[in-house]
Amino acid sequence: MSTENEYERHYERFIDCDFCGKMTRGRIWRDEPTKVKCGSCHHVLTEKGTEHETSANNTWTTRNRQDNNPTEDR
Repeated sequence: MSTENEYERHYERFIDCDFCGKMTRGRIWRDEPTKVKCGSCHHVLTEKGTEHETSANNTWTTRNRQDNNPTEDR
């Protein structure tokens, strides 16, 4: 079974996973389109489309701001 096209990357650049500490771009799997999961440990980093879009330690907005910060090199 191929995993190609079964998920899309959420973040443009790598971020540190709040749970395992590994680098991830976040995966949105086709069968769970509201959840962004770590590619390594598969914990839910954040859920989108809910009334309060939050992750374990950050809000969805904070994550996007962190991901799209043009002054930060990764």
